[in-house]
Amino acid sequence: RAIADLTREQIKSRALDNHLRLHPDLFVKCNKKLLQEVIFQPLVWDRLENCSTALLPLVAVDMNGFAALVTQMCEQLETSEKQQRLQMAFQELIKPEVVAKVVTKGNEGRLNRLQFKKEFGIFVKNVHSFLMVK
Repeated sequence: RAIADLTREQIKSRALDNHLRLHPDLFVKCNKKLLQEVIFQPLVWDRLENCSTALLPLVAVDMNGFAALVTQMCEQLETSEKQQRLQMAFQELIKPEVVAKVVTKGNEGRLNRLQFKKEFGIFVKNVHSFLMVK
């Protein structure tokens, strides 16, 4: 939750700009750790909700860094079929209209976050179906 709050604040007020000049890959590192914990680990259901809460604002704060990370993660997979499936799964999960509403308050913001949590759960199940099967 702290990561989500921190990234939302950065989107709203740019409060971390000075720190990010010294550590420009801060949000990419957070995304990488979060995705590794959820995508490439077999037992993730206990952290799924917290990860979805953090992921959406992390994506919004650095879309280019997130896109590069997704490409890097896909390239590390052993087959082109898995690479393409993971890329497609991310494209279905990360919708620009949802990411654009990250800092929306009130009912619309809450509904946006709830919808993303639901879609993130579906995403993880889908990705596990082809990454975790040996």
